[in-house]
Amino acid sequence: MFAVCVSADADPLLNTGQAVPLYIRLIGFADVGSRDTGNGYPYRARLASSLSCSKQTVDRATKVLEQEIGLVTVTERKVEGKPDENDANQYLLHDGWLIHGVPAPPGTPPQLVARYGHTVPGFDIGGWMEEHAPGFDHVGWQTAYEARLRQQEEKEAEQRRKERARRKPRKVPAAGGEATSEGGGVMYRERTAHSGGVASCMTLRVASWVT
Repeated sequence: MFAVCVSADADPLLNTGQAVPLYIRLIGFADVGSRDTGNGYPYRARLASSLSCSKQTVDRATKVLEQEIGLVTVTERKVEGKPDENDANQYLLHDGWLIHGVPAPPGTPPQLVARYGHTVPGFDIGGWMEEHAPGFDHVGWQTAYEARLRQQEEKEAEQRRKERARRKPRKVPAAGGEATSEGGGVMYRERTAHSGGVASCMTLRVASWVT
């Protein structure tokens, strides 16, 4: 399912806050055919409650999905017969073509086509951009997207390096000038035993539990 593809997207822009959980939640409100929530009425308070976050967090996640990713288009609605009273927003999900594995229809946000168009076999993304989104800077978008992925990979690599360094056994001084190393809760004391003043010696490793 396409939602799995979104969940696996490593872009930190998408994985900041509640953007992915919100999209998955909106799927439950959307009509299977029209891909909109016209009959679902996902009020912001209801979405916030289901995601265990604030309405402001929902708003930020919605902005990412709409402006940065292009997965949804939000239309504000008024209560019928009450033009001064807001109703639940209507969310149009632009994921139908991705679910069915077909080229994007006209009107699809170009940033969504740039991000996930490669998942559709045989889809000519460049040709689609020329015809339906000639003003979209596809090259610039791709450059920025790849830069974010590299930064994320470098950040994760640095975190793994620090974790390995934290777990690596380290030499620490012990009483009496003995050299010790700690690891896995065990302390090893290396003692040098001399025999009759002879230069050659034997190193003994004595293990004891560190408390």
